[in-house]
Amino acid sequence: GSAVGQANLLFDKYFAAMLPNGNIAAMQYATKVVGFPQQLFAVAIATVIFPILSAQFASNELPSLRVTASAGLRMTALITMPAALGLIVLAQPVISVLFERGAFTYGDLVRTAGAMQFYAIGLVGLAASILLTRCFFAMRDSRTPVIVASSVMVLNVVVSALLVHPFGVNGLASANSLSSLAEAAILYFLLRGRIGASDDELAGGSMFRVVLASVAMALAGYFINGILWHDAGTIWQHIATLAVDIVTSGAVFLGLGTLLRVKELAQLLAFMADYIGRRAASVARQ
Repeated sequence: GSAVGQANLLFDKYFAAMLPNGNIAAMQYATKVVGFPQQLFAVAIATVIFPILSAQFASNELPSLRVTASAGLRMTALITMPAALGLIVLAQPVISVLFERGAFTYGDLVRTAGAMQFYAIGLVGLAASILLTRCFFAMRDSRTPVIVASSVMVLNVVVSALLVHPFGVNGLASANSLSSLAEAAILYFLLRGRIGASDDELAGGSMFRVVLASVAMALAGYFINGILWHDAGTIWQHIATLAVDIVTSGAVFLGLGTLLRVKELAQLLAFMADYIGRRAASVARQ
């Protein structure tokens, strides 16, 4: 399974090598930024629930396993959906603050930001695939995720070959995102066929509320950035503008998510409040 992921990266670099200089670097910068929320949150969630899923499968508690898997997917969507839309809307400011200095020119900025936007489309699928794969591992089935990943790798290669010449690195990013979404969808329906549909479906009201809050957040970030951002500004002005974009957009997401009563958001905030309270009490005792 790990080899399939590395093979995808190898094929992406192979196709990018056909493009003008700078495209491989743009692809690598874009994937690193998009991969940050995936590694920070999606992998953490999958790691936390994996032993729970394993114990529930070993005890033949399929209803509990369905609930745990569904809760993990919803929590993953809660984090990666706004992250993906935020990276799409604020692509140029993010890349500018992180990389635009020295030999990294404005042309490199536009190329890298464009690739990142297309990679970000597949972030939800990529994160969901990590968790769904752990679900199959918990059920002692390592074959199905590898077969699906191998099939999706073929899809990625075919679509990349079709899109690389007309769309360049953006075509490669689009192929990658399509493959990630396809893998997540296939794994989800295979898992659903294996353990049954949850009473609390991922595509239900909770997911719809997360989408609404994420879209509102993205629109807020887009308009605020349009007002405050100036290409000729200094690096410190750009950092300040991006910070305002992120804080304001995050406040919109939290506010609307609370207003819409997103259950996973309430759970996350309660967990954070409890953690902060415990840390404060520990410091006070010391």
